[in-house]
Amino acid sequence: MVMNNRKALIMAAAYGWKGDGQGEWPCPATLETIIAWAKSHMDSDADTGEFESDFRKLESQGLFFEVHPDTFVEPVYYCSYDGVFLAEIYPDTEPDPFGIWMEYREENDEEFGQDWRLNGICLGQGSYTGGSGSGPCLGKECIYYRNKESECNWALDLRY
Repeated sequence: MVMNNRKALIMAAAYGWKGDGQGEWPCPATLETIIAWAKSHMDSDADTGEFESDFRKLESQGLFFEVHPDTFVEPVYYCSYDGVFLAEIYPDTEPDPFGIWMEYREENDEEFGQDWRLNGICLGQGSYTGGSGSGPCLGKECIYYRNKESECNWALDLRY
């Protein structure tokens, strides 16, 4: 496959770092992190500005969405798991990633309704279970924010 910035960003959404298996995002991620994931799928260094422009286009098309504006020092994003984007990196087949993303969407919709589509998922902060469970990112309602911690469970800097 000929890799360009857009495809690398879609690969980043699907896999995170090159070599990682496909999995659900454990938490929202900064643009810097998403671009680093994307660059790991490229054979050579590319200009971050170009990646940012391609990221913004994918964001406007619905692959990525911002989570809790004004809660974090840097904006953070989550993946929508919209399989239409996977067709750009898997044009001739319907491999497992299509099913996996559909499964993520259905499971999250069933468990969290539309809330996860606005706030992303945060694994391990216990937003609904009070323990080590997962749930939509709580933003300013998160225990880390309420306790005035400098960062959340996932080392995302909090803004006060």
